[in-house]
Amino acid sequence: PIFIRNVRERVWALLQLATRLGITDRKAALTTLNQASGLIDTMKPGKEQTEALIALAMMYCLEKSDRGFVIMETVVPRLNDLVGSAAKLDGFDNRYLRDGEWNMTGEGGVGDLLTKLAKNAGYFAWCDFDRAVGLTAQFDRSEIRLMAQLKLAQGILAGQPKRFSMANSMLP
Repeated sequence: PIFIRNVRERVWALLQLATRLGITDRKAALTTLNQASGLIDTMKPGKEQTEALIALAMMYCLEKSDRGFVIMETVVPRLNDLVGSAAKLDGFDNRYLRDGEWNMTGEGGVGDLLTKLAKNAGYFAWCDFDRAVGLTAQFDRSEIRLMAQLKLAQGILAGQPKRFSMANSMLP
């Protein structure tokens, strides 16, 4: 047997396993996601844990579980804090703002998180569109709210997300 000692790698392995299990066994996929959730809780707070939480939320949504939105309701306030801090540090390490508005370039850690979330908005939209729209209303900055709502609409128009593309789209 192969043992994965690194918690982050174990989480991503569980998320990939849940992706595959969900094709034929939703209950097993949810059990696997619950295991990943427990591991994520042990991770040091920061970018890797936040990425893992977003990926976990997307996976729960893929399995049509309400838990994905519950997770995101705790993540969005964190993202708001990060965006606020990044805006204050604009120009120090990265250019987060252009003409005073958030620039969705994906630069820097905060930009990367928001870009990955935007890229995968369809998972939330297809799970529960009304709740996903409500989640976007929690973003403090109007330009990020608008972008999130646009990404939800694009996610619906693009068709239901593919099961296997999710696991790779959030991998670090």
